[in-house]
Amino acid sequence: MKKAYLIVLFIFFLLIAGCSNVVNTQEKSPTISSIENSKYAETFNELNLGTIFDYNFYLPHADKRWVRLWVEKYQAGKKDDQPVTELSYGMSVNKVEEGHLGFGMLSNSSVLLYGPGVNIHPEKIDLNLNEEYMTSWGHAIEEGKEIDLELGKPKLLAAYWQTASNKIPTIDFQNEKDIENLIKENELVLLLKIKIDEEMPD
Repeated sequence: MKKAYLIVLFIFFLLIAGCSNVVNTQEKSPTISSIENSKYAETFNELNLGTIFDYNFYLPHADKRWVRLWVEKYQAGKKDDQPVTELSYGMSVNKVEEGHLGFGMLSNSSVLLYGPGVNIHPEKIDLNLNEEYMTSWGHAIEEGKEIDLELGKPKLLAAYWQTASNKIPTIDFQNEKDIENLIKENELVLLLKIKIDEEMPD
């Protein structure tokens, strides 16, 4: 009886170990999370450099994937033909890439994008900002919350906008209607987006 009990117990542990291995080997998706009080943000604030949107980015199979990070601009509800700035990279020598990714708006009218191990030099761009307008911004990802990024699907990370109104709207960044209203009702809107593909785009 004792021997039979030990055999059952042994099989039970084997099953647990097998299930654990299945979980560990499951495909992990690319993930991203906002970090509003990061060292990058502290540096921007301490030196009064401007505004930064900083994220922690995790990319498995980085050697087989392509990342596009860009900023769309809408003026008086109309989208510009070209992004304000864009960072496109991929096919890394590493199988996994992890680190900071984001967008900075410097007080000297320059902008920059960066990712783990890659960045572009600040570009001087006239965003037509109006100092008399009220400025606001927000992350589309709740601080501290890690979300999965679906391959081939653009994801909104943050928004920055200027308005002649003195009201700050409450926006659900997961609601497409709210985003449409944000674009339509404000003088200038910038949207930071990311997309990950399995191959380099044409």
